[in-house]
Amino acid sequence: MTHLTMTRRMPRFEMLNPFSHLMYLSTVRRERDALSKLDARALEDVGLNADEAHAEASRSFWDAPAHWTR
Repeated sequence: MTHLTMTRRMPRFEMLNPFSHLMYLSTVRRERDALSKLDARALEDVGLNADEAHAEASRSFWDAPAHWTR
């Protein structure tokens, strides 16, 4: 069974209040933790291979791509 987390789109970091920013960073961490636990079949479903998933899951929680915050 695949567990996916749905998140709402967050505004740019400059517009976040401190609490919202911490919540956003917490969400990024949870999603990367979930990604690291997916098996090969689930990774194939989302279009990633094990190396790509490991690289993304290994990133720091504050290192989110800019397009995630638009």
